[in-house]
Amino acid sequence: MSSFNENSSAENRGASQVAPIINNNTSSHIYNNILSDNAINLIQSLRNTTPYYCSHCRSVGHHVHNCNHVTLRIFDHELYKKKEELLETDEEDKLTAFEDFIHKFHIEIVNGFCRKKYGTVFDTIDETINKIMEYFWSPEVYTADWELYNEQQDSGLGWYTDRLGTRTIDENSFVYPSSLNENFLFNRILMANVLMNEITINENDETDFLNFVNIVNNIHTNNHNNDNNNDDLPELVDSNDPLAQALVATQAQTHFPQDSERKFAINAQLILSDKLEDLEECECQICYDSKGKHRLVKLNCNHEFCAPCIIQIMNNTSQYREPCCAFCRAQMTDFTVGSEEDLQNLQERILT
Repeated sequence: MSSFNENSSAENRGASQVAPIINNNTSSHIYNNILSDNAINLIQSLRNTTPYYCSHCRSVGHHVHNCNHVTLRIFDHELYKKKEELLETDEEDKLTAFEDFIHKFHIEIVNGFCRKKYGTVFDTIDETINKIMEYFWSPEVYTADWELYNEQQDSGLGWYTDRLGTRTIDENSFVYPSSLNENFLFNRILMANVLMNEITINENDETDFLNFVNIVNNIHTNNHNNDNNNDDLPELVDSNDPLAQALVATQAQTHFPQDSERKFAINAQLILSDKLEDLEECECQICYDSKGKHRLVKLNCNHEFCAPCIIQIMNNTSQYREPCCAFCRAQMTDFTVGSEEDLQNLQERILT
C-alpha cells in the first residue's frame, strides 16, 4: 500500500516539509494588523449600536442634515412662497422684506434650517439669516437685489423709508401682532413655533402652562369662522395634558410675545410746554393723524411721531432687534415727551 507521502504531489510534499519562518519584525507586523483589525471592528460595532441623534428635533435615528421635521418643512415651504410672492410684487426692497419675514420664526427653527443646509450655525443670528437668504436668493442670480440690500445695510436705511409714502400701521404686507388673529399665514408660523417649543421644553419644568394654552385657544377661536382658516392644523393641546404644565416656560422663545411682555432700555423725559406753537396741529409722519405738536414724541435722532405709532413700532420689533426710527433707522435710545398721558403709555414698554 502506498503511503500518503507517496500519493501526494511533490509540491505538496515540499510544502509540508517547509516550516514558516517568522522573525521578530514579521511577528510585530502581524500583531499590529490584528490590533488594527480589532479596532476597526470595534468602531464599526459602535457605529452600528450607537443611535444617531438629531440636534434639531432631538429624535434618534438620523442627523440634522437629513431631518424632515415638520418645523423645517413649514419654514422651507413658507420662505419659498414668500420669495415667489415678492417676485410677483412691485416691492423694491425684496431682500429686506424677506429678511424681516425670517425673523417671525422661532430661533431654533432658523438655526435648525441653517444646520441642515450648511452643516453649522454661524456666530450671529444676522449672519445665519444672511446665509439662509443666500440659499433662497442666489447672489449670482439676484445681483441687483443684493446690491440694493447691501447699500441699505451700509447706510442704515431700511424698508420703512422707501415704503413710507404708502405705508400705514393698518396697511402692511408683513404679519404683525395687531393683525395676527385674522391672518391665515400666522396659523402656519404659530404651528411651527409651538411645535418647536414642544421640542425645546424642559420636561422637568412643571411651570403652569394654562396661560399659553389660552393664548393659542383664543387665536383658534378668533379664526374659527374665518374663510381662510387652516383645516390641516393639528388639534390644540388639552389644558389637562402633561405638556400643558410646562410649555408656558418657553413662550418667550416664540416671536409673538404679548404687547406688555417685552420692554426696552429707553430713557423718557417729560417736558411740558405752554407755548402756543406747541398746541398747533401737526401730522404724524407714520399714521398721518393730526395731533397737537405736544403730542408728538421726539426721538434721539430728532424725528417725531405720535406715541401710538411708536408703541406699534415696539410691537413690530423682532426679539433679535431693538426698535428703530421709521425714518432714519437709528436705534431708539431717548424720548422727549410733551404729554403726561403719552409718557404713562410709553413707560409701560420701558425698563425702569
